[in-house]
Amino acid sequence: MKKKLLSIVSVVLVTLILASSITVGATTFKSIKKNNDFHYGVDVSTFNGELNFDKIKKEGVEFMFIRLGYYKEDGGHLDARFIENIKGCVENGIEFGVYVYSYVYETEDVKDCADWTNSELEAMGNYCKDKNTIQVAYDIEDQSQKDAIAKGYITKSDLNKSVKKFCSKIKDYGYIPVVYSSLNYFKNNLNLTDLQNNGIKIWYAQWPYTSSLNTTVKKRMFNNTYADIWQFSSSLTLNGNVFDTNVCYNDFYDYKKEDSKLTAKGLKKSYEYTGSAIKPDFKIYDGKTLLKENTDYKTFYFKNKKQGIATIKIVRFDENSNYLETKTFQFIIKPAKVTSLKASKGYNYAKLSWNKSKGATKYIVYKKTGDNYKKVSSTISTNCKIDSLKQGKKYTYAVRAYGVVKNKGYYSGYYDITFYTKYKKVEIKKAVSNSKASATVKWTAKKSKTKGYEVQYSRKKSFANPKTVTVNSKGKSKVKIKDLKSGKKYYFRVRSFNTVDKNTIYSIYSNSVYTKVK
Repeated sequence: MKKKLLSIVSVVLVTLILASSITVGATTFKSIKKNNDFHYGVDVSTFNGELNFDKIKKEGVEFMFIRLGYYKEDGGHLDARFIENIKGCVENGIEFGVYVYSYVYETEDVKDCADWTNSELEAMGNYCKDKNTIQVAYDIEDQSQKDAIAKGYITKSDLNKSVKKFCSKIKDYGYIPVVYSSLNYFKNNLNLTDLQNNGIKIWYAQWPYTSSLNTTVKKRMFNNTYADIWQFSSSLTLNGNVFDTNVCYNDFYDYKKEDSKLTAKGLKKSYEYTGSAIKPDFKIYDGKTLLKENTDYKTFYFKNKKQGIATIKIVRFDENSNYLETKTFQFIIKPAKVTSLKASKGYNYAKLSWNKSKGATKYIVYKKTGDNYKKVSSTISTNCKIDSLKQGKKYTYAVRAYGVVKNKGYYSGYYDITFYTKYKKVEIKKAVSNSKASATVKWTAKKSKTKGYEVQYSRKKSFANPKTVTVNSKGKSKVKIKDLKSGKKYYFRVRSFNTVDKNTIYSIYSNSVYTKVK
């Protein structure tokens, strides 16, 4: 898969694999349903041709594995586009690792392969100066190693030791060792458990993919082993070209080990989800010197649209546009604050409801007293009933969304709502019509917490198109309503009202009564 193939064979393979991938879902990189906690990228070589890194980044590519070249007994052979691919990644803020295709298996050849790999990376100068952030993958999948085992030149154990020797030397040089191969090659020729126990990352190929890519767990291989990086397709299209495509389950790039002293002032640890790309306002300093964006450096954003960990890449150049360094910053995108918080009140309860918050896994409800918030409930729904309240009282409650990013919980800001509970309903007695075109409504007057009453009436039991008569007297217990239509049935109900903090607070409406008007 990584080897140089005859062009006609390449065309046939790509066509066949593309056809098989089409049957299982997305055929473009951008259309993959991704888990925002994981990282998605491609691996490239000279066979992918000249790349437009700006467009590739905009498609959502976060990292690339770049072919450094291949190694035979006669030495290393550098990939024709290795240098331009490294520069393209770095200058566009795309994280990168490299891989070396191996034809060798003897210990000395393997050690020489590691030495050659390091010398080519060091020759890149500033582009590869942060060694301990760079993953170096040993691509072992060639028939030559399997033939050596079959002919008795080496054993499977010898081959496994040679792989560990390469990784050990690469680690000594300061890089992160990785082993790449197919699932069957790992099974039949290497000791995968031994490699992982020696701290070596595993990048394995198995495609076309048939399982979900937005799962929350790593891809399982065999014997309770899990991949660090899974090459799940060889046929996804990106910017019009076909690429091998990968998901990395852990942080691909250890930005804390970058050799850069640049600082970002004004950048907060977290921001709330807005539904749009978040580009915080901050300034970049080199010591005490303020740098100018697009003059001294360029800014690149990754994963800054959805809840999760967003990344900012600052790529710095000198006055002659020569690359100097990269500095990475990260911030959390928390769940969005809830919206449209409403309270439906009774005399001893309130039902809060709100709109769903993007990224939230649950909601926390609080009672607010002064500046203090006290948790009263947790729910996965968008409503919550609060009982045991007092009638005619002022209350403030708040809701905030909660979401999980890489096994850590984050809260949105509070959304407060202040409301008054209603009073207990008035007891209505009856409605009678003793004179033409009128009716008298009677109720039991309240002794306290009342300034008056509202009597509502309608010809419909549902109180459609009602009219209201106001009685501004707490002691009054009846009212005569005139100008009604004779011979028609009317429905009546009553509620009391009171003034609290200059707000008019009503009781619940009474039951309804009716009478036929004379």
